[in-house]
Amino acid sequence: MDTRHYILFGILDQLLHQAERPSTAALLARRLDVSALEVSDALLHLEGKGLLRADTMRLTLSGLAAAQALAGARRSRRTQAA
Repeated sequence: MDTRHYILFGILDQLLHQAERPSTAALLARRLDVSALEVSDALLHLEGKGLLRADTMRLTLSGLAAAQALAGARRSRRTQAA
């Protein structure tokens, strides 16, 4: 997985699991160990795809569905590997 996909998937995952807590680009950057600029660019990309509202840092319904699907695929891969 390249860095861009890591950041995009990481943001979706973080916002899915931290839905009740406020988040910022700086906080996401620290959690993902990447720059705030990379996170800001990714947030704008996700917003452009309709997966995120960058002004509120909340997933849209489509973003929630995508994040859930990614989490399910990751769980499935871990189960198969075990």
